[in-house]
Amino acid sequence: MLTETEAIKIKEGIDENPVWGIEYLFQCELWEKQREIVNSVLLAKNKKTAVRSCHDSGKSFDSARIALLYLIANPDSIVITTAPGWTQVKEILWRELGSAYHKMEDRDPLLTVGGSLSTTKLELSDNWFAIGLATRKEGEATEVAERMLGFHSPTGKVLIIVDEGSGVKEPIWNAIDGLLTSDLAQLLAIGNVYRTAGSFAKLFKTKGVYKVHIQDADIPNIKENRIITPGLMSPSYPVEMEAKYGKDSNLYLIKVKGEFPKSETDALIPISDVEAAFLRTQVAVGRKRLGVDVARYGHNFTVLLVRQGKKVLSKEKYSKRSTMETVALVERKMEAGNIRAEDVDIDDIGVGGGVVDRLQENKHNVNGVNVGATAEDEEHYYNIRAENAWAIKAWIKTADLPEDDDFLQLANIKYKWRSDKKGQLQLEAKDEMVKRGLESPDVFDALALTFTGSMPSPFPEPEEKDSEGRPETAGLDSKVF
Repeated sequence: MLTETEAIKIKEGIDENPVWGIEYLFQCELWEKQREIVNSVLLAKNKKTAVRSCHDSGKSFDSARIALLYLIANPDSIVITTAPGWTQVKEILWRELGSAYHKMEDRDPLLTVGGSLSTTKLELSDNWFAIGLATRKEGEATEVAERMLGFHSPTGKVLIIVDEGSGVKEPIWNAIDGLLTSDLAQLLAIGNVYRTAGSFAKLFKTKGVYKVHIQDADIPNIKENRIITPGLMSPSYPVEMEAKYGKDSNLYLIKVKGEFPKSETDALIPISDVEAAFLRTQVAVGRKRLGVDVARYGHNFTVLLVRQGKKVLSKEKYSKRSTMETVALVERKMEAGNIRAEDVDIDDIGVGGGVVDRLQENKHNVNGVNVGATAEDEEHYYNIRAENAWAIKAWIKTADLPEDDDFLQLANIKYKWRSDKKGQLQLEAKDEMVKRGLESPDVFDALALTFTGSMPSPFPEPEEKDSEGRPETAGLDSKVF
C-alpha cells in the first residue's frame, strides 16, 4: 500500500507526464503515435486533436485511457464520448474504458477516485463524470445533440471524444462546436476517413487543429513484421487487403494507409455508406429473402445471404461445393430460417441453373434469376443486375449490415450510363473487376438477388455529394470500363 506522500508524488507525475501516468496506472505500454495523442490532449497543448487512422491502430484503447486520466487530473471535469452508433459506444470505447478503470483500481487504491461505473457512465460526483452518448436508431441525432448541449462543467473543463468521426451526424458535430466555445474545452476526434466531406474531414483542413496520421508503416507489428502487441494490425493484413482490393483502391487507402478516399464518381455505393451500415442497428421486419450466388470450383465462392427488410441476418460462404452439395445447403437454410421457396432467388446462369432445377424437382418452387436478362424497368436499367444494384444503393442508406469485410465489396462496384441504350444504367462486368485485381463480388451479387422484383424508384436524387458539392452521378456519362 502506498503512503499518502507517495500517492501525491504519483499524482504530480501524472500531471507532468501523462504518458507515464497511463502506463503506470493501467499497466500498459503505449507506442509512438499513442504517446503523441496523449500529450496533445492531456498536456492541454491543443484545443482540438484530430486523428486519421488505419485499421486496428489501438485508437480506442488510447482514447479510453485518455478519458480516465483526464478525469483524475481534473476534478469537477466532464468527459463526453460519442460515436455513430450505440453499439460502437458501448461495446468498443466503453468496454475499453471499463477494463482500464478496473486495472487502475487494482493498481493503486489510494489513487482511485472511486465513484459509480455503469455501462456508459462513470460518475464521481454530480459535476464530475464521463458519459457515452450516441444514436440508438435513425433520426435521433438531433435529440442526442440537444442532450449534449445540456452538460456544463463548473470548472469549464470538458473533454469531448469522438470515435469513428466520419460516421457521426452533423447535428452532433454542431453541438460539439457549441461546447467548444469554453476556453478550457477540448476535442479528440479519431477514426478512419471514409468521406472527403463533413465535419470530421474538415478538421484535417483547418488551421489550429493538431493533426495525427497513423498508417500501417507506423504500427509496431508492421515495423517488426511480427506480433509485438496483440490487437494491433497484423503483418498479414496489408498483404491481404492488397490482394483483395488492390493498392489503388479506396479500401486499401482508408484501411491500410489511413488516407482520404479518392474521388470515384463512378462508384455505385460510397464506402462511407457501407461503414455507416456496419454501425447501424435496425429491427428485422417483413418477409425473409434468401439470395444464392452459385459457384462450383475455382476461386469463386457460393454465397447464401438472408435479408429481412433493412437488416442482413446472415451470410455464409462456401468454396468448392458440388451442385448437389449446394442444393442441400439451400434446403437446410430454408428450413432453419423458415424461408418460403418463393422468397428464394438463385442466379441460374451456368452452374446455378442445375441448383435451381434440382430444387424445383424436390418440390421447392424457388426463383431462378438470370441477372443478365432485361430489367423490369427496361427504360432505366440495362439488365436485372443493374436494377437490383440501384435498389441496394437506396436501401443501404438506412440498412443494418454485419461488420464483415466481405460487405466492402459493395464499395468496389462501378457503373456508367450507356449512350447507345437510351442512357440506361449498367454495372461494370465481373471480368473487368478481375482485371482490376479484385475478387469476384459474390457477396454483393447474393445481396442483390434479394432485391429481385423490388422495382426501385428510377434514379432518386443522391443524398451524398462530392467534395465540391456536386451530386455523386456528376460526369458519369463519359465513364468507360
